[in-house]
Amino acid sequence: MKILKPTLKKENIESINITEILDKNYSIIFFDLNNTIIDYYTDTIPEETKKFIYNLMEQNINIYIITNSFKTDLLKSVAKKLKVKYVNKAFKPLPFSILKILKKEKISNSNALFIGDHIFTDILAANLCKIDSILVKPLNYNEKFHSKIVRKIENMISK
Repeated sequence: MKILKPTLKKENIESINITEILDKNYSIIFFDLNNTIIDYYTDTIPEETKKFIYNLMEQNINIYIITNSFKTDLLKSVAKKLKVKYVNKAFKPLPFSILKILKKEKISNSNALFIGDHIFTDILAANLCKIDSILVKPLNYNEKFHSKIVRKIENMISK
């Protein structure tokens, strides 16, 4: 099950040590959108998440939001607030969107990181692309029915 194992696990984005990120010389960080940057039911970005992302950008790290969501207006709104690039309808865990961005940005897999809340999409996509990953807990566990089922399976695997 190594393909489903994240490089690191953290409580949330704010609990990630920025020094660890900088020490790894990442040039690009991919973030999942729903339940990672924003609560599934809102478009409000926690202030600490904003600060964390802005701090990364000040260090010349490329930031992308990459999501399976078809909610284009929501994604555009969040990306605009953060001043970051984005890809929707990414069909994670398929690696194509991530690999396309790495090629476009001329960044090696070893200089990329993915931060997300789902093992079967975010972490699996990162591992298929041979990039590091950080699994964070979801911002809101009150998810749609299918996500609750997937989350239960992920929790069993995670243990």
